[in-house]
Amino acid sequence: MSPITHALVSWAVGTFVPRSTRRDRVLVTLAGLVPDVDGFGAPIDLFTRAFTESPTRLFHAYHHELHCVGWAVVACGVLAALAERGRRALLGAFCLFAFHLHLLCDVAGAKGPDGSQWEIPYLLPFSRAWQWKVSWQWELNAWPNILLTLLLLGYCVYTALRSGRTVVEVASLRIDRALVRTLRARFGRLVPPRSEESQEAPPSPAEPAPRRPESDS
Repeated sequence: MSPITHALVSWAVGTFVPRSTRRDRVLVTLAGLVPDVDGFGAPIDLFTRAFTESPTRLFHAYHHELHCVGWAVVACGVLAALAERGRRALLGAFCLFAFHLHLLCDVAGAKGPDGSQWEIPYLLPFSRAWQWKVSWQWELNAWPNILLTLLLLGYCVYTALRSGRTVVEVASLRIDRALVRTLRARFGRLVPPRSEESQEAPPSPAEPAPRRPESDS
């Protein structure tokens, strides 16, 4: 699937972490993206194809090599270690779930335009004896992938209105806050914010405090 869809899926998973913080959601989102580190060869292939007479095929050779249990343990272990103390086991479990959800999405919806299917060597680095694949895999641009992306974008908007955050927080908290303000200004009546966010703000320190009546001494 598209990296954008993978990011939306993983961030959505992160929002279900109990009492989730921004750090929690970022770590879970990264866990859902790290399998595609093995696609590092794509820009190199594009460059050599455009500017050299000997184009490389790194993406074809290595993509999906890190879609495996070995990389899942290493990557998710590192991400869990970056979580707050006392929440590392919880975040490790959510990271592993997001990682494997990425694999499931690729197994289901990553068929190439020429009809070629991606086979995921899940047991690496221990064995290539079993390849994870299904006969009903659909194309990358098929309607289920488009529908899933639209639903996830809808959930992202809902979360902005309800909880004051979007997937953009993974990259920039400042831009995320600006986006939330814009969405709430346009669609805030559709989904009210959580009660703790809608409570009346305390008086501004700049406002003068009411004067106490002077007592006769």
